[in-house]
Amino acid sequence: MSSSKIIQLFHFVNNRVQCKIYIFMFTFIFMFLTFVFIPGDILYAWGQNEYNVYLLNKTVKKGTRPKINVSDDEFVLRSLAVDRLKKILQPNRNHSCYHVVCGEHETGKTTLIRSASREVGQGIIYVEIPADAEDIEDFGMAFGKSLNFAFEERFSLCHSL
Repeated sequence: MSSSKIIQLFHFVNNRVQCKIYIFMFTFIFMFLTFVFIPGDILYAWGQNEYNVYLLNKTVKKGTRPKINVSDDEFVLRSLAVDRLKKILQPNRNHSCYHVVCGEHETGKTTLIRSASREVGQGIIYVEIPADAEDIEDFGMAFGKSLNFAFEERFSLCHSL
């Protein structure tokens, strides 16, 4: 066998091996995407959804306990009003109630409702609607925040990339 034939054979084998390496790399990447990344993405979306449902169920079961953002030296306890509100807000097993509180600006409505709902505790979901809620999305975000619920269209890792 001549040296030129050996060189030709070497180049032929070398090209075939490089071609097989590219095919192997392509196959490996395809298999990785098919069997690892896509199921991982599906599991991630499922886990996020389950966690969101867990938080929502926990909030509905236990209620929300809104914080009172007034310092102790500024807070004036109105026990008669709080007691009346606690009776009104007491959850009923056979009936769900929705209460809307309205009145003059800066009269203590929010503080009283928060205080009474914290004392009643379980079964009350307090939703604070923004005063400048012109857009329906603002209401949805406020409602979701009060329920510990994120209104997400997609939880996909692919979507977030």
